[in-house]
Amino acid sequence: MSWFSKIKFGDGLSVTDEGDGVILVSGGGGGGGGGGIQFDTSPQAGNWLYVEADDPAGAGGSPNGYGIELHGYSSDITLAGDYASQLHLNFGLGLDAVMGDAAVWFLNGDYTINFDNATRDFTITDNYTTERFRVHSDGKIFMPSLPTTDPGVSGALWSSSGDVVLSGYTGGGGGGGGGGEVGYDQITSPVAVSSGTEASGTTIITASAHTFDGNPVYAEFYSPLVQFPTTAGAGLGLFINLFEGSTEISRLGYMQSPSADAQGFWPCFCRYRFTPSAGSHTYKVTGNQSGGVSPTVHAGVGSGATYPPAFLRFVKA
Repeated sequence: MSWFSKIKFGDGLSVTDEGDGVILVSGGGGGGGGGGIQFDTSPQAGNWLYVEADDPAGAGGSPNGYGIELHGYSSDITLAGDYASQLHLNFGLGLDAVMGDAAVWFLNGDYTINFDNATRDFTITDNYTTERFRVHSDGKIFMPSLPTTDPGVSGALWSSSGDVVLSGYTGGGGGGGGGGEVGYDQITSPVAVSSGTEASGTTIITASAHTFDGNPVYAEFYSPLVQFPTTAGAGLGLFINLFEGSTEISRLGYMQSPSADAQGFWPCFCRYRFTPSAGSHTYKVTGNQSGGVSPTVHAGVGSGATYPPAFLRFVKA
């Protein structure tokens, strides 16, 4: 059984038998419906292969439902199962400024992959106009349409306050936080911790209101020096706590005098991983002592022979 039951030549075409199995087709078009060679298959219904010499002056347009279409005018190649899902390969002529000099695109307008011969940029656009991804000729990568909230799809990229974040990433690796800084607040003067009650401790640092995106962060507290006085008993201790309003988030750390009437001098760095709800939060670090004497949390301006500031910092986990 022959694959092709019919070969149909378009209007106005001249067909010449050149011998040795060669058929020359020339002419056609006529400014109307265009000319071409159409192959009909049996037993399949419809047209499986369509080859067309396209004329921009013609009144036709892309035929519906043809499997392969070659356009000589715009250097197109069209692979189509039906009109609504055609795949086009475009090279050189007949392309607009958005699509560049070479493109692969779907007729239904989902996505276009473009290569610009002038700039050497590679882009992916949506509906031919909205740029989703660009690789510039200098190697820079642009993703102007990243979502600004976590899409909740593992491995998907999104933009969190200007930082590119991998959805589902839980941090780890390296020597520090996995993301950017959410907020930073500092003090430059010492604070004597006189309160002996954890629920109403002495405020050391009150942070500004910072906006969180619902993902884990590290709360970091630092002081260059915590000083226990000479009158400290062996049981004198200092709790460092993280609060939001009157709600204690967690104890961050604890320090204790090593012996009676012995001064103690220690730098302090505490780090706590937790997940604030999305939105604005105002946190503070407080301290409370156990022993009736006031330890001092030191801080300075950090210039010359002075202590650096004490700070509360939030970084993405």
